[in-house]
Amino acid sequence: MTHSEENIGEQALNKAIEVGLSEQLKQVDYLDVDVQTNPLKLVQGEVDSVTVDGRGVITQKDIRFERIVVTTDQLEINLIKTILGSFELEYLENANVQIVLTEEDLNRALNSQYVVEQLHNFAIPIGQESLYLDWQSGSISLPGEGLFYLEGKSVVERKLEKKMISFETCFRILEGGQSVSLVSGKYKDNTDLPLDITASFLSQIIELVNTKKLNIKNLEVVIKEIIVAYQAVTIKFSLDSKT
Repeated sequence: MTHSEENIGEQALNKAIEVGLSEQLKQVDYLDVDVQTNPLKLVQGEVDSVTVDGRGVITQKDIRFERIVVTTDQLEINLIKTILGSFELEYLENANVQIVLTEEDLNRALNSQYVVEQLHNFAIPIGQESLYLDWQSGSISLPGEGLFYLEGKSVVERKLEKKMISFETCFRILEGGQSVSLVSGKYKDNTDLPLDITASFLSQIIELVNTKKLNIKNLEVVIKEIIVAYQAVTIKFSLDSKT
């Protein structure tokens, strides 16, 4: 097989993956896929490297990314399904991802049905018992200098007693994005919670935002860096298939 024929195979796979990914998204303004492989590996569904660059990406969960760039050294795909326009990943190794979300993107996600559902009946340990939180709505602002402001409203249930709370917090993403510190926090609209619950609530938030490793389905996610700038946040992380 000539080099040009190899390029034709890669180009066909590029297009097939682009089509497959596009069909799995609600909307995308720009999507480019660059596959590097050889004919033998291609037949087996193995790929040496892939770079995916997407802009204005909206997922089926209605979460929008200003930009997402994925680069990986090795992955395995279901070749038949991919050629038929339904991209299916079977194995992923050493993938690096960079996502950019604008302030508008973050607010859209924060008030999406998906996030509301994920934070329904969310348990927060308080000593030997738990407090349950139902997220209602909120807003995020990014004024720059690593500052991250969050305002929110939630229904809190403890011992079958429910109460609406309204709060605002400010975090600072430290240089390099390796840790997050609490700058300030307060209740609003004449709502509050007992001191022990407040302390546990803040502790859980800080622990959550400082989490560096996550397991999502069959993938291990390791957060490398978080950069908070004026009206935008960039998150860099790695992905690996769990064995």
